[in-house]
Amino acid sequence: MKSFVYLSLDQGAGPLFQKILGRIFDGKLKILETEKGTLQLEFEDGISDLTKFLASFSALNEDSPGGIKGIVSPSPYIDPSSLFHLVDKGEIFYYYELMGDSEAKEMAKDLIASYDDETLRTVQVYLETGGSPALSGLRLYLHRNTVCYRIQRFEKETGLDLVRSDVMILLLMLIKEIYKERQSTI
Repeated sequence: MKSFVYLSLDQGAGPLFQKILGRIFDGKLKILETEKGTLQLEFEDGISDLTKFLASFSALNEDSPGGIKGIVSPSPYIDPSSLFHLVDKGEIFYYYELMGDSEAKEMAKDLIASYDDETLRTVQVYLETGGSPALSGLRLYLHRNTVCYRIQRFEKETGLDLVRSDVMILLLMLIKEIYKERQSTI
């Protein structure tokens, strides 16, 4: 799975920024500038590339005159650039670590609110059954492969890891909030 990192560079990148990244990733990295002036790094090889990046982060920070703030995002659909005020210069945080913040919760809620009731119900039951596709299938009257397909698609599109307990709890809470909002608009 691809990995995404958003960087805030107060005074721009230093002269070695592109050179350091180019040597480490050799064309397996896409760098895009977002509308909000941050850089989005997209790593093709996911976790292994992210590990290399984290190892070189201090060198990149030293090369940048104003320092770098970084947030690792699980998905290209979540742009955490509005959360940089929570990150100190020279630090990099995972989006999950910032989920206690109300802005981060709202971003996650907006992301999953775009899914239909069928998908959200599948995710909810999957989480309530402890991640068991077979039990979820029994409760939803679906084949376990259908549950697996929906869960894999949801994880891929959102970048949310449904194995992490903090993500599971947050998702259950957000799905219930979304259901309440949808019921009140009917």
